Amino acid sequence: MDFCFWKKRSKLSDMIGNKLPIDVLKKRTRIAVIDDEESSLPIESLREDGFAIDYFPCIDATILKRLLAGDFDVIVLDIKGVVSPQIIQQDGLGMLQYLKEKNPTQLIVACSSKKFDPSKHKFFSLANDVLDKPITFVDCKERLEQIITENLTISNRWVALEKYLSGLGWETKKIDALEKEINRSLQNPNKFSENVLAHLDKHAPAYTLILQAI
Repeated sequence: MDFCFWKKRSKLSDMIGNKLPIDVLKKRTRIAVIDDEESSLPIESLREDGFAIDYFPCIDATILKRLLAGDFDVIVLDIKGVVSPQIIQQDGLGMLQYLKEKNPTQLIVACSSKKFDPSKHKFFSLANDVLDKPITFVDCKERLEQIITENLTISNRWVALEKYLSGLGWETKKIDALEKEINRSLQNPNKFSENVLAHLDKHAPAYTLILQAI
């Protein structure tokens, strides 16, 4: 991978709009599809197209732990029949709100074939996008590629990391030093640039992993 164009920039936060090739992003982006009917989405066709997708028919305690840990960059969440009341109330609607409360940076696509009363609109408004069933391969591919290319750039992943570290009480000097070190690694492909990039793709709760690579 060529990192030459990054050498002209001194700060990761200045790298607005930098985007890796869509084929690279699709392989690196981890997507969780949660739907009680696997046939509702063209999962196999999406995998053949290069998307990295894990499918789950429902959310149990183990899966919820992975979602909260930031194991997935994008969550495609059905709104009915995916969460038992023992885990959370209001099924997928309640789960959508819960995940966003725990990590506002989590990318979530809500999907449903049901019509809900206006009081449920607030839950859908929390989603980054909404897919209405039936979902075709072309529509799903285009929407996922759009959400990936618009959100998973180096610059906005760094902005999310900055906010996360600030919330942990990191001093500005320490954050600046980390940014400089990451920037140097990206300009030196012989160091561990791919490793750093992989960690930058993760959501804020998992960003402690990046510190192990620096």
